[in-house]
Amino acid sequence: MLKGKKFFCLAGALIITVMLSGCLGLVQKPHIHVIGLTYANIAKESQTIGVELKIQNPNYFAIPIQTGTAVIKVNGNPFATGYMQQPIILPADSVVYATIPIHTTTVVLKAAIPAVIIAGGLAYSVKGSVVVQGHNTPFPFKYYGNLTIKQVEGLL
Repeated sequence: MLKGKKFFCLAGALIITVMLSGCLGLVQKPHIHVIGLTYANIAKESQTIGVELKIQNPNYFAIPIQTGTAVIKVNGNPFATGYMQQPIILPADSVVYATIPIHTTTVVLKAAIPAVIIAGGLAYSVKGSVVVQGHNTPFPFKYYGNLTIKQVEGLL
C-alpha cells in the first residue's frame, strides 16, 4: 500500500512540474532599468565599461536569467558590445542588481574622438536585452545620454 502512495505522490509531482514548465509563457516581463555606466577597468590598451542594471522580478516565483547583452553606440555609431558573464537567479518579487561588462580597446576609443569633436559632444545609447531561461523572447532595455566635450575630456 505504501508503494502505491509513493507512486501517486511522485506521479502527482511530475504532473505539476510538467504543467508549471508549460506555463513559462505566463512569466511576467522583468522590469529592467539601466541605472548607470561605470568604468569597471581602465588599462593602457583597453577599458571595461559596466552597464549597471536594476532588474525587478514581478513574479511570485524565481526566474533564471540565462543571458544578457548590451550594445553602446556613440553619436549613432556602434562602439562596443558586451555579454553577461554568468546566469543569475531573480528571486520571487524582488530586485537584483547586475552588471554587463563591455570591453573596448584604446584604438576604438581614440577612433571615436574626431566624431565627438565634430559633433560638439557625445550622444550615446545603450540597448540590450536579457533572456529568461526556457523562454525564447528577449526582454529589452534602453538608455540614452549626452556628454559635452568638457565632460568627455574629463573621462580621458
